[in-house]
Amino acid sequence: MPSAASDAEPTLRLWLKQSAARYLDIEIAGRTLGGRHGEAMQRPRAFQLLGSVLVIRFAGTERMVVTRPSGLRIGPDGDLVIRRADDVRFGWHYYGRPRLPENWCEEVYRRRAGKIEFVRLGPLLPRAGSFPIPETPMVHLV
Repeated sequence: MPSAASDAEPTLRLWLKQSAARYLDIEIAGRTLGGRHGEAMQRPRAFQLLGSVLVIRFAGTERMVVTRPSGLRIGPDGDLVIRRADDVRFGWHYYGRPRLPENWCEEVYRRRAGKIEFVRLGPLLPRAGSFPIPETPMVHLV
């Protein structure tokens, strides 16, 4: 189970090669992006490892930034599992609006003191809250 950046790169390359033609649901801290499976599926295009940060880019302008990922593996169905991370940011341009900075939205999930803190930023109904750390992986692309 790779955890260091150098160990994660071959796993990520294999996963991207297997998944580049697929649309995937993104689960962060046990919550499905868009609310339900099939509503906000994303197609992975590229990844970058920048020290302790993993950036995954999707078709369009969507991107996910994972800080200090560990427990990274490919699941039996080709899904990507990241067991732990300090925080995860998923960002996109508000759908149907011009791709301008003022239309950028982000959902941020942070591990803090035994819970997950959640914040949504941008023009899409801002929200904030917290919930217990789930037993599920911090990130699951399935």
